[in-house]
Amino acid sequence: MLAVAGFNMVSGLLIMLFEKISTIGLFKSLGMRNSDIHKIFLYRAASIVVKGILSGTAIAFILAFVQWKFRLITLDPANYFVKFVPIDFNFYKVAILDLSSFIVIMLILLIPSVFISNVSPEKTLRVK
Repeated sequence: MLAVAGFNMVSGLLIMLFEKISTIGLFKSLGMRNSDIHKIFLYRAASIVVKGILSGTAIAFILAFVQWKFRLITLDPANYFVKFVPIDFNFYKVAILDLSSFIVIMLILLIPSVFISNVSPEKTLRVK
């Protein structure tokens, strides 16, 4: 699952980079360093990742609470020892999972940001 999320974030960041290629060229022609441009795109990607992680965690907790309270998902007692799917709220494990997902995805997002170093300002700023 993390690989799919990482691949989606890499493709999303590449699309964002290709859409902003003229802006990257403008930044470079004005003297901005590659590392500063990297930071801009990584901060933007980090905000998207944080929003996704927080909204996903919120939805998961809402669904888990609904299952815990109303026991909507039942199990066949002939095959299982319990009649419903038990829910355990462990905020510590969720926080570790969210933090590790954020770290791994941000490390994966360093790959497309290397593309910024290869952008030539004179090629991107040509008038067509």
